[in-house]
Amino acid sequence: MAKKSFVAILLCMALAFVLFACASTGEPVEGPVTYNEVVDVADFSTADLFTKVNMWFVDAFKNADSVIQFSDKESGTIKGKYVSDIALSSYQQYQVTTIITVEIKDSKYRISFTDPTYQEYQVNGYGVRMGGFSGVDKHVAYQAMADKLNEEWTVLAKSLKDSVQSSSGNW
Repeated sequence: MAKKSFVAILLCMALAFVLFACASTGEPVEGPVTYNEVVDVADFSTADLFTKVNMWFVDAFKNADSVIQFSDKESGTIKGKYVSDIALSSYQQYQVTTIITVEIKDSKYRISFTDPTYQEYQVNGYGVRMGGFSGVDKHVAYQAMADKLNEEWTVLAKSLKDSVQSSSGNW
């Protein structure tokens, strides 16, 4: 009888661990998860700005799955799929895909981050990735993940601003 109780306790503990590890990432998000910023860049022609923004995309897209999906100089639009990793804890590690759009006109550009989706990495009991993902792409629906993405998007938007404003004409 004691052996059965011990096994039952172990099973309950294992179930509790699995439920804890797979628990939601907190409060649900209200509204869409997006980021937009408009930046004045009066010192550049539209053509120069388009080239600088394209170069930034190439530099910012470090993951092989990140790609420019659309680039049209006439409309001043560059759009790409950006893939990155975020971790909310050692047991909550995610690969996130975001659409980045930069629109250029009248000595300004607007950068937008939209449609974030994620897949959860499979991790072992020590929080180490075991490869592969658990489940399919899901839309970001929890505030903790949205906050982490907002931090990342703010850094990316600043890196674009710095890249555009840097003068690399002399080499």
